[in-house]
Amino acid sequence: MKNLLVLLAAVICGATSVLGQDVLYLKNGSIIKGELLKVVPNGQIQIQQSDGSILSYNSIDAIMINKEDSNRIPEKQDIISLTDGNVIRGYLVEYTFGKNASIKTSNGSLFVYNTDEIAQVTKEKQIQNSTSTIKEYNYSSSTSVSTNTPNEYRYSSSRSSQLDDDMAEINRYKARKGYRGFASITPSYYISNGIGSLEISTTHGFQINHYCFVGGGIGVDIIGDAEDYLLNSSGIAIPIYAAFSGNVGSRVAQFTYGTRIGSCIWSASNILSGATSLMWNVNVGLRLGFTPTFGLSITPDFSLLAASNFFDARVGLRIGVDF
Repeated sequence: MKNLLVLLAAVICGATSVLGQDVLYLKNGSIIKGELLKVVPNGQIQIQQSDGSILSYNSIDAIMINKEDSNRIPEKQDIISLTDGNVIRGYLVEYTFGKNASIKTSNGSLFVYNTDEIAQVTKEKQIQNSTSTIKEYNYSSSTSVSTNTPNEYRYSSSRSSQLDDDMAEINRYKARKGYRGFASITPSYYISNGIGSLEISTTHGFQINHYCFVGGGIGVDIIGDAEDYLLNSSGIAIPIYAAFSGNVGSRVAQFTYGTRIGSCIWSASNILSGATSLMWNVNVGLRLGFTPTFGLSITPDFSLLAASNFFDARVGLRIGVDF
């Protein structure tokens, strides 16, 4: 009877251990089940089977990874380490190679990242009572019962997973690495000549990180009554420029800054045969980062324009979107 109970317990434990296991789908049609140990994009995949053996595969041969039983809370949590240094802990819902990965945190939030943002995926033991110590000052100067001495401060514990959730929540509003496009409209005013204008421009380039964008763009500046302005211009200028910009802050409302350096082509009858001036522009203000790939910015705008026969400054208000 004792041997029978031991055998029954072993069977139950063995059956339970395979619940919620990771499933790796390969391009050759193979399906590998086990515990995902590590994923390195454009590198190796390691998965441990129930007998303890560890199998390795090249990520270029894989299609996706998901969970066999998504309703079961796993004993171990997945860790996504991002290329920008941030770490997200939770439950890896799905990893599609060459596209994206989705992870659900302990508070139920779902986050999706492009695979080029991920440095690696690993796994660690789920520690229910894992805490990080945070000092909180107790200004009431209460007295400890055991020592009868005033408490200068007290310690409270918060779960490390909650800290990870907070970090993931913050990252939701930062500009994401990769291609970025901008479109803006700028009502403005030429100081020396007292002329109003309206610039429409578009900029495209690469978001290196939340704090730095590099690219270039082109626009059209529709000038008001420019009858006696530069070279009897018809009131059209074409700015062509290199652009550098960035953001500071990790909430929805962020500080944004940028500069453009290039030239303006002024047109009388033919845009490409008009006079050319140098242009330097700066703008600083507010960005509302609604998602990692979409934001709205409102920034005061200042430009200097110079050529051999004139110099002017322009002030305005830039309203733009990034996508």
